[in-house]
Amino acid sequence: MQSTTLKLKTFKLSFDSILQGKYFSAICACLVVILHSLNLTTVGFGLMMGMMAYCFFTQKDLLPILSILSLLFYVISPGFVGDVDNFDGIIGKYKFFVIVFSLGCVACIVGAIYHYTTHKKSFVKSKLLVPTIALCVCILLSGAFTPYYFSTLNFGIISSLIFVYLPLIFFVYNSTSRLTLDWVAKTVLMVGVVACIQLLLYYLFNIRDINHIIEDKYIRLGWAWHNGIGILIVACIPASFYLAYRHVGSSTMRSFGYIILALAMYCVQLLTLSRSSLMFGSLLVVVMFGMLFLKSNFQVRMQLIVATVVVLLIGVVVGFVFKEQVRIAFDRLLGLGFDDSERFDWWKLAIDVFKKYPIFGVGWEYNQDSWINYQPFFAIHSTPLQFLASTGLVGFLASVWLFVVKCKVFFKNNNFGKWFVLSIVIVFEVIGLIEVLMNAPYFLIIIFIVLAGVELNSTRLSSIDDKVVNDEKGVCKEENDICT
Repeated sequence: MQSTTLKLKTFKLSFDSILQGKYFSAICACLVVILHSLNLTTVGFGLMMGMMAYCFFTQKDLLPILSILSLLFYVISPGFVGDVDNFDGIIGKYKFFVIVFSLGCVACIVGAIYHYTTHKKSFVKSKLLVPTIALCVCILLSGAFTPYYFSTLNFGIISSLIFVYLPLIFFVYNSTSRLTLDWVAKTVLMVGVVACIQLLLYYLFNIRDINHIIEDKYIRLGWAWHNGIGILIVACIPASFYLAYRHVGSSTMRSFGYIILALAMYCVQLLTLSRSSLMFGSLLVVVMFGMLFLKSNFQVRMQLIVATVVVLLIGVVVGFVFKEQVRIAFDRLLGLGFDDSERFDWWKLAIDVFKKYPIFGVGWEYNQDSWINYQPFFAIHSTPLQFLASTGLVGFLASVWLFVVKCKVFFKNNNFGKWFVLSIVIVFEVIGLIEVLMNAPYFLIIIFIVLAGVELNSTRLSSIDDKVVNDEKGVCKEENDICT
């Protein structure tokens, strides 16, 4: 009996050291890739949710939960979406998601209450807490007093949004005592690497239909379409540049490796054929490259040049091997040009809907027959207009409040390295003007952990500054005492 107890204690200590280790995000990433490639969605969800439950009840620092949450959604495979489609059509599909997100939301809230009562001393105050809760309340009321409010789909979207917003504030800000920008960058980078690997596997597993995929831009990984995949990879690129900057002068090989990885991720996102990702990604890489080039020494500048040449040569070789597919892709992109893809019509519809339901909006299931062909829910390709139409003036003002507070987090105690990490959030905010990003869990998690890392880093710098000022005042007082 004692031997068994000792073994369990030893196993717990070993497992806890892995959970709190600096490589846990990488371990989660490997786990997700394996489960996704083997189409073991149910096993993946059960395993990762089990790890989350274990962290709730055994760990004082919930940092591992952020790694799990950041990568949880990527175990969803294309087969999983097909299985869900068997649930009595569209409505049955969203009934399934309502159950999943609602149970997840309840579990997270119960776990948060338990952790709050157990580890009160670990709490850190966040300026984003109140505006985020206010936005959650407004989302809960979205579509109130309309015929759509009590629909299954409307509550499915509401539950998924609440599931993301509310628990994340607890996980990220109130229970993580050692959240750093380096950890944030590594976690975000792992998300980008997983998305790239999944995209490459998608093309590999569908190599016979590759021309059809490119012509129709039909890329579906289970958790996102082509635009979502491309935007996510683009937003993760600054994390690699940040880590390269952090290793300047300390580890030449690591710095070079992160530069190569950033450029490789940019090349992989081109496979999504997403015009917004291509446009913003190209601009972002040029800016990041220039920032690192200007702030680095001669050795790192040579690394940047060599990395660029290496990636270009590999790109030329790949382009030559798949020259027919490259031609089709260019024809597809040039054929679309700057076509708005009916966005202006969607935006006009959003304004019209807001005029009709100005207070609490119309919710998330409003659809006209002409719009339901490819969009099962009310999404208008603009985050601000989406809040205006779906949550009304009340929700829109709450989202503006949250945006203003986020901007304050941006510009407090800034340093050069922090701008690489902040660029991740900026990418989401800018692309969010022409896409709807704030109802996607895998986007929101990254936004919140980046803001948390920046805010906690700024709080630490402020405490250091205050200590320096107090020390200086103490020195002055001692000098005055001596002088007198």
